[in-house]
Amino acid sequence: MICIQEPHFDHLNATRATPIWRLVTPMGWSRKDPAERTPQAITLVHEWVPTNSWTQIDVNSADVVGIKITSEGGEISIYNIYNDCTHSDTLSKLQEHLEARERDNLHPDVGDKTIGDIWLGNFNRHHPMWEDKENEHLFTHQNLDSASTLIDLLADHDMQMTLPHGIPTKM
Repeated sequence: MICIQEPHFDHLNATRATPIWRLVTPMGWSRKDPAERTPQAITLVHEWVPTNSWTQIDVNSADVVGIKITSEGGEISIYNIYNDCTHSDTLSKLQEHLEARERDNLHPDVGDKTIGDIWLGNFNRHHPMWEDKENEHLFTHQNLDSASTLIDLLADHDMQMTLPHGIPTKM
């Protein structure tokens, strides 16, 4: 699986992948509607991943692609997220989705199966919790306030960052 943020779309509103990949765009997006802006997140699923082992998740955001992979051992939901640097609308949509998911599954019978989430993407937020000290000029009050929305969302859903502190995410 490959998760891409800010993918290239051509003048025909299309993006490219070789035939071994299944292109997954945010639910509801159609390249046939020229008035609709292109999504900022796409996911490629390799053809070796059986189509009966995964389903797309509707997050109601043009900038989130959700995929649930199910196996005998459990299920994992992977969210490919692009959060614009000028607002937190995508994070709000993700929060709404996660709250609805929890509301609809108040008492799931999971037995000994593992259930979890992976969130990845471009969150466009700066904070000392993950940013290198050399970037402290980015720790303005406005940036720290914007990052608090993401931090609260992570805390509310018991998410843990796996990327070590200070590792650059862009080169």
